[in-house]
Amino acid sequence: MANKRLYKTCLIENSDRQRVFKIRRGWLIGAVKVDIHEKERKYNEKYTLTTAKGVKKLLQDHHHIAERRYKGDMAASDMLMDLQTAVQLAMLTRRQAEALRLVYVYQMKQKEAAVKMDVTQQAVEQFINGACNRIAGVYKKWNEIDGSEVGK
Repeated sequence: MANKRLYKTCLIENSDRQRVFKIRRGWLIGAVKVDIHEKERKYNEKYTLTTAKGVKKLLQDHHHIAERRYKGDMAASDMLMDLQTAVQLAMLTRRQAEALRLVYVYQMKQKEAAVKMDVTQQAVEQFINGACNRIAGVYKKWNEIDGSEVGK
């Protein structure tokens, strides 16, 4: 037992940074900086979710973000769960939900979705715009409640 090397790991959290120190017999043998919120910040910079434009961009990249989730990207997983909750809380009309599903999940063009829904392409665009505005409204409310900078 005396020959075993004993390592002690101390975690010191400093806002968004986490510093890991390995101490062996009282001597500092290495330090590593790990930014535990880096991916989350990158997503927040890329997708301004308090605007309809940012929500549309997120919906367009939905499949790509879902792939990232399966590669261990926890920020992507959190973002998709938040999106699902926001869509539910937005209380979309049946037509808005259908337009989102056809265009962003089934990746149809708006014209194809219009034919499927038996409406004009302009109507599909209006359904999508209305839905994205409602979803962005949910994110705005969350930011007001949290007082956070998520999606800004």
